[in-house]
Order: sequence, then structure tokens, then C-alpha cells
Amino acid sequence: MKKMNKILMVMFGTMLFTTSAYSEETLSEEGKEKNFQLSLVSPIGTNGVSSGQTTNKVSFNIVGGYSFANKIFEFSSVYNVNLNHTSGFQFAGVMNYTNESRKAAQFAGVTNISQSGKTPFQFAGVLNVADKVTGLQFAGVLNVADNVSGLQFTGLVNVAKDVRGVQFGIVNYSDTCSSGVPIGIFNIVRHGGKQEFEVGLSDALNTYTSFKLGVDRLYTIFSAGVNFLHSEPIYGVGMGFGTDILWKKTGWANQIEAVGYYVTEDGKFQTGTNVLAQVKFTFSKQIRTHFKVFAGPTLNITVSDHVNSETGVTGSSLKPYSIFHTNGNTAVNGWVGFMAGVRF
Repeated sequence: MKKMNKILMVMFGTMLFTTSAYSEETLSEEGKEKNFQLSLVSPIGTNGVSSGQTTNKVSFNIVGGYSFANKIFEFSSVYNVNLNHTSGFQFAGVMNYTNESRKAAQFAGVTNISQSGKTPFQFAGVLNVADKVTGLQFAGVLNVADNVSGLQFTGLVNVAKDVRGVQFGIVNYSDTCSSGVPIGIFNIVRHGGKQEFEVGLSDALNTYTSFKLGVDRLYTIFSAGVNFLHSEPIYGVGMGFGTDILWKKTGWANQIEAVGYYVTEDGKFQTGTNVLAQVKFTFSKQIRTHFKVFAGPTLNITVSDHVNSETGVTGSSLKPYSIFHTNGNTAVNGWVGFMAGVRF
């Protein structure tokens, strides 16, 4: 960690020194162009103190690179900085920065930053920042972009202003998702997204509530419910996904949803397998703003290795009846049910 801190201090110190050597007027000029640059750390290199005024076609930087622009290929073990624009490929062990991406592909061990322009590809171990993502933006922790028409893919968080492509991560956030789809656990679309509560009744979980996040095309469902018709109430908590198909200008819509619940037996959650899977096909009618009624059939399947202590029968006691079942160490039972409720 101490070694990395020293490297970062040298990197940013060098960037500060070289930036102060050139005026804003210089940055607005194309400057001179060279086919090749070799440097240790700017300004120690073939371009010397004119690095910030030079456009390179190919640049190799042993520690860090600093140029006006780069057109074909740029490599550095620590950082690359282009004050105006970058096209082609940019590789760095720690960080790449460009003021404008002209369809540049950036690869970095820690972070890539592209202030403006179209970026077809960014790959970073921690963080990517871009203006317009037209291809793939891949980061281990966080992707940030203004507009996404390609794919944001991360192990943790994606952030964008407008999504017309796909976000794939644990947490996806956007201001608008005009024609795109967020795929994850927490999908938050600030304007025009789905944030909907549902309260309903069904034969499986007599009373349940759900919360839905995402967009109509694809949303995540968080749900919990109880079946109180048994001597010992059965509780369930689950998560799933759904799609909302709107009937234009009618207020009617239908939903196809799949939710998996982990359910209790004998008043407690079991250490083994005891789940309820539901596939729901419902119809809804918009009554007023933020208020809908819905109803429809469900396909219910329980998978359980629970053994009833009184009867010795294997399987979940949640089923009201079975249209198909299998026996063995793990019992599978299925039935068709019905559900209805309100959404707001």
C-alpha cells in the first residue's frame, strides 16, 4: 500500500507539473505530430517539454505518458494522459485519461476516464468514467457514463444518465432508461422507471406484499407473505423477475412474473431445501394514477426435503392439492392457483 501511494504521488505530481507548463491556448491547437514517442516519465522522453503539444501515433511510456493526443497505440506501466483526444488503443497499469475519446479502447488496471466523445470499449479493475458508451464498459466495482447505448457490466454498481442499451450489475442506477434494460438485483430508474408496491391474496401465500424495481420491460421483485390456514403459519420470503406488457391507451396490461420463495415449516426456516416457485400470469387495470387492480392464475411448485414429524411424509405442507408430484428424499409438488390484489 505504501509503495502504491508513492507511485500515485509521483504520477499526479508529474501531471501537475506538466499541465502548468502549457496554457489553455496551446491545448486548443493540434500541435505537431510524431509517429513515435518513447519516454520514462514526461517530460523525460523523446518529446521533452513539448509533450503536451505533441500528437503521437504510437507512444511507449515506461512509467507515465503525457501528450496532446494519441492516434493509434499508447502504453504505460502506470498512467497515460492525453489532454485533447485519443483514438486507437490506450493501455495503462493504473490509469488512462483522455479529454475526448474518438472511438478509443481503454484498458487499465485501476481506472479509465474519458471526459467526452464516443467510447466503444473500457476495461478497468475498479472504475470507468465515460461520456457516451457505444460498446462495452466493464469494471470490477463502478461504471459511470452519461449515455449508454451499449453494455455496462460490473461486479457492483452501474450509473448512467440515459440508458438505451443494457446495464448488468448488482446495483443499476439511471436518470432515464428510454429504450434500455437494467439487469440486476437493485434497478433504480429515477424518471419513468417502475417503483411499485403490490398487496395480494393467493392460495399459496394467503397474504403477501411485493416491491418492484426497474422498468416495464424487466423488473426485480422482492416479496414476503404468510399462509395462516395451517395450524402453524407458513412464512415465505423471496425474489424474482417480471415483465409488464401494456395494452396501449386502454389502461389494461398483463404481467408475466417468476418468483422463488424460501418457506418455513413447523414455524421456522429449515436447514435443507424448502422452496416455493411461482410463475404468475396476471391481468391488471389502471383505475387511477398509482392505483391498479389485478388478478390471474399461477403455477406453483414446491421442492422440499422436509419430513413431517407426525406423518413421516416428505414434502412441503404448503400445497392445497397436487396435479403432479414426485416422491423420494426430495418431494416435488405442483398445482395451479389464483391470485388477486392491488398495486400502487
